[in-house]
Amino acid sequence: MTPIVEKFITSASIRVLHSFAKSVGEKLNLFRKLSGDSFVAIVCGGDFDRVFFRELVAAILDECTTRKLVPIIIDTTRPNTLEFRLAGLETLGKALSGILYLPAASSAEGRRKMIDFIKRTSRPVVIVDKSNDSEFLDTKNVKFSHYDNYKLSEAMRSILDAHSKDESVYWVCHESPMSENGKIRYGSYANHFRGTISCDPIKSRDDSYRKSLMHMISTNETSKCMTFVCLNDDIALGVDDAAFALHTGVGGHIQELPHIRIWSYDCTRSLMERRKTGDLKFICGGTVQDVSELARDSLDKIASLSLSNSAFGNDLSPKQTIIL
Repeated sequence: MTPIVEKFITSASIRVLHSFAKSVGEKLNLFRKLSGDSFVAIVCGGDFDRVFFRELVAAILDECTTRKLVPIIIDTTRPNTLEFRLAGLETLGKALSGILYLPAASSAEGRRKMIDFIKRTSRPVVIVDKSNDSEFLDTKNVKFSHYDNYKLSEAMRSILDAHSKDESVYWVCHESPMSENGKIRYGSYANHFRGTISCDPIKSRDDSYRKSLMHMISTNETSKCMTFVCLNDDIALGVDDAAFALHTGVGGHIQELPHIRIWSYDCTRSLMERRKTGDLKFICGGTVQDVSELARDSLDKIASLSLSNSAFGNDLSPKQTIIL
């Protein structure tokens, strides 16, 4: 089904905004009466350039189609009108099956307003991918759907022990402060990392390319394999770009380099397909966070909350993929 994507404008008048929020609910209720379908709200940041979140939202939309749910996508990048758009959702009552919230793709102000809304609403809420701001939301209408980061970290460690034990291993992540998820992923192999490369989270691929490129040129450890463990696929793509540029002669000369391996904590489908076709040369795999499984688990938990069922409560366990 075609998702309803909000494109609402900002108004300075609280009275107008309140009326506007009410009219949103009236429009959605009218649509419900005409279609007979139930709704699921997907609340997330509008930046779908990040590989994992782009694929996750697409998987949620596919799963909504399978379950005959009409998705309403609400963009949190305009937090000044977010609370009024959320108020429009509440007028749907039980026609709103639940709300999926992706905090990692939201702004800080957007997260704060969502937390306030989650405390007020009685509708089922599933928070996809735990964040620091949502840890304390231990209420009966809230569940979490995410991969267990400790298991992800353990799975990555076993990969490194098997394939990169005697190599120079570097951690590539976003600039500080590191998220709780990042700390867990970093922690299992912290004593073995030879160094850290941090990049701008807004421009992960471009910035990790630039910084990894300079690092490889300055380090130039020709006698060993260099291994890069990347927080996510966007960063892994940047490091692969840098390694390819050096191997093909950046600046008019071919840089002598050791063998390079890149491991990622996402390993989305599109990334691994590009690796198998030869488009990416140095990414060897890593831990897999299956977006289809995450989408199914998220909507299963909304259904269980609707039935006041607490049976669905376990975090997901990751798999591994390796291409050498």
